[in-house]
Amino acid sequence: MSSLPPKIDQRTYEEIFEQTEKLAQQFTHWKPAIEKADAGGALIRIFARMVKLIGNRLNQVPEKNFLAFLDLIGGQLKPPQAAKVPLTFYLAEGSPVDGLVPAHTQVSAPPAEGSDEEIVFETDRELIVTTAQLQGVFVIEPSKDKYSNCTLEATGQKDNAFLVFEGNQAIEHSLYINCPEIFSLPELIDFKLILSGDNISQFSNSQLNWFYWNGNKWEETEAPAFDSNNQFTFLNLPISTALEINGQQAKWLRASLTNITDAAIANNLPIITNIQGKIEIDKTDLIPDICLFNKTPLDLTKDFYPFGEQPELNDTFYLALDDNYIKPDVNITNNLV
Repeated sequence: MSSLPPKIDQRTYEEIFEQTEKLAQQFTHWKPAIEKADAGGALIRIFARMVKLIGNRLNQVPEKNFLAFLDLIGGQLKPPQAAKVPLTFYLAEGSPVDGLVPAHTQVSAPPAEGSDEEIVFETDRELIVTTAQLQGVFVIEPSKDKYSNCTLEATGQKDNAFLVFEGNQAIEHSLYINCPEIFSLPELIDFKLILSGDNISQFSNSQLNWFYWNGNKWEETEAPAFDSNNQFTFLNLPISTALEINGQQAKWLRASLTNITDAAIANNLPIITNIQGKIEIDKTDLIPDICLFNKTPLDLTKDFYPFGEQPELNDTFYLALDDNYIKPDVNITNNLV
């Protein structure tokens, strides 16, 4: 039954005894003994006990009437069922293997109040107690573009309930780009980033923020120019500092999607099939770090003979090139004056 009817007599045994004792003093000359019990007090206690028993039976009348009504309209009582209780089994600390709890394993509970017998339960099916431990619990709510990290609550580190299908934080939409061949250059002027895919052109610079890691935090850089060919052109991209992301130490460029609506999230997120980076470097008057005539270093601040004053067979001139400029599709021209 979802609700119980009100009790006809709600008095406790103590309340009945106190009321009877007051009435006896009011209508008779009896007074309770102070130091020891007397016959009058004993009769009052017997009377209070009998009244309480009658009150308990009266309090059952509404429920019995309700059961009689259900029986009259054809209702039937459900057959008795065995009590069930959830049980938790733990492996012994340091156990290297899983444990098996066979079906019908008996587990006892402490005796109920007023009883000396333990309550015995049996497992109704086999259970494997695994050494695996829950490490993290996350909830994703795509329709609202939100998620929740419920790890602390689910693992018992925080004694709070949590909603299993509702997010409480906005989902980050960021693209991390790493290109060692380009980002290791001494300067990044007129760097072009070309994206191929679907739903890219609809996201303008007002919805994209670009960041680089300055060694302490993500610093926003100047918004690049964007054209109809899905090409982003950075006029002067700052040199970022290496940062470990997802186990990879590298210099990163981050694009974060902002100012989006639920409709855009559900149907129009960009799909990228290819990413290309392009930069053109035109440097002149670059002085090599070192030049050698055979194994002898040459003084580049003065005129010198690259093959010696009297060249001989197998004399060799060595020109050291900066690693930063040894890249694919790089053309290097040496002008000897």
